[in-house]
Amino acid sequence: MRSHSLTQTEVAGYNGEVILPTARYANAPQLSMNTTDEIRLQVKQYVDRLSPERLRVAADFLAYLAESESNEATQELLEIPGFVEAFERGKQDVAAGRVTDWRKVRDDV
Repeated sequence: MRSHSLTQTEVAGYNGEVILPTARYANAPQLSMNTTDEIRLQVKQYVDRLSPERLRVAADFLAYLAESESNEATQELLEIPGFVEAFERGKQDVAAGRVTDWRKVRDDV
């Protein structure tokens, strides 16, 4: 359970789903981040400098982004015609033991 909820004021520095520096953050270093690892390292460096209160706000915001991304992926799957029915049939097949070892289907993997 989250101990802190984001307020509009706390997320005002963000433009919708896209994190964009505002004028308030104009002094932030301009980074050339080409890989996920580089981005994660930079984010970790920022996180390590945060006060406990700001760290809670950042954690809430990251949780919101992760949940939003997960919800978008789920919605995309649900929009595929017949997906829900096929998924349910697959779960029933697994429960009934009607499965095939992937090695028997693909031997080149």
